[in-house]
Amino acid sequence: MLCIRKRWKRLKSEEEGKWFFLICFSAAIMIAIGIAAKDTEGFWPAMRHAWFIVISIASTTGFGTVDYEQWPGFALVHIALLMILGGCSGSTAGGLKVSRLLVLLRTARFEVVKAFRPNKVFKMQVNGNSLDPEARSQTVIFICLYCFLFVIASFFMGVLEFVNDIDLVTSVGAVFATLPNIGPGFGEVGPTKNFAHFLPATKVFLSLLMILGRLELYAVLVLFIPSLCRKY
Repeated sequence: MLCIRKRWKRLKSEEEGKWFFLICFSAAIMIAIGIAAKDTEGFWPAMRHAWFIVISIASTTGFGTVDYEQWPGFALVHIALLMILGGCSGSTAGGLKVSRLLVLLRTARFEVVKAFRPNKVFKMQVNGNSLDPEARSQTVIFICLYCFLFVIASFFMGVLEFVNDIDLVTSVGAVFATLPNIGPGFGEVGPTKNFAHFLPATKVFLSLLMILGRLELYAVLVLFIPSLCRKY
């Protein structure tokens, strides 16, 4: 939209968008090289498949033109990281969002430098906006909570599907597919498969994960804190 309106100054300061494009472009290039080295299609067909899957996953669109589970292992790692990352802030994409990743990385750098230079004054910005200590701590807490819920949800998947002898890849892959609202996952819920074989209770649980991921955690988790419900 900024390009269409020719708002070049705003585009230059849009740090999150530039990082999102850089991450997607780098992931697509690396995946395409891996596919081309393994298959005989050549680089450009591999690049076309890789770029489509990367954009679909990173934007949580959920489409797939190929079975990416047949790709090299490091390509699947890239895809999994893109699932967790999600899109940019303000978009309908699920995941953590690029802005939170930038805040996390810069907060980590700030803490490392501060340990050796406690008197140094820092000015931390994302997209030209200054971040105070409270905003940084809220972001780090959100990421920690997101990761904690991811682990707990994977555990419950194993418990719910115990009778079906679910494997670890499918258990984690189902959470990858639903909590960030991706669509396809890994294992028995990969891009060429579906969720039909899961138990009804499991489907309800995964549906709740989708709602939880779409509403950014806090809006749903607050319902499980009785004191807040009574107060407000």
